[in-house]
Amino acid sequence: MRTKEDLQILQLLEKESIESFIEDRGNIREGAKKNILKIQVENRQSYNKKRKKARQYKVGDLVVIQRPSLGLGLRMRPKFFCSYGGVKVKLKDRYDVKKVGQHEGPTVTITAADRMKMLNRTQIHCIYFLYTLPVSFHFIHFRFFLYKCFLLYKSLV
Repeated sequence: MRTKEDLQILQLLEKESIESFIEDRGNIREGAKKNILKIQVENRQSYNKKRKKARQYKVGDLVVIQRPSLGLGLRMRPKFFCSYGGVKVKLKDRYDVKKVGQHEGPTVTITAADRMKMLNRTQIHCIYFLYTLPVSFHFIHFRFFLYKCFLLYKSLV
């Protein structure tokens, strides 16, 4: 036969087991949290060990941006869109760039530094030459034009 004292003892035992379970669960969580943080630090160190910092571009630098690999028939297209000028520097190596001249690609876009390349002096002269060509020009100019375009293509591929 059960008495009132037996029920009280049973309730006290249940209450104590619940409290000890909550304490143990908190301790286990703290231990797991410490282990996760330790592993994250190790992963971050091993990831950053061989990683080099992204190039810093300034406002006004002429760059080419990588074509997104979406769409049909892009295998034979150039890998980069031609000249873009840096407009605004954003956080985490991102840049607002604006198209310079008339060519394929978005007019204004946001791109990351790892998807951009700086144009060198020869490429800048070639692009300038392309956009300042008169409507009629002689054969000598055409040979020079082809040579400059070949240099530009070789540097982008």
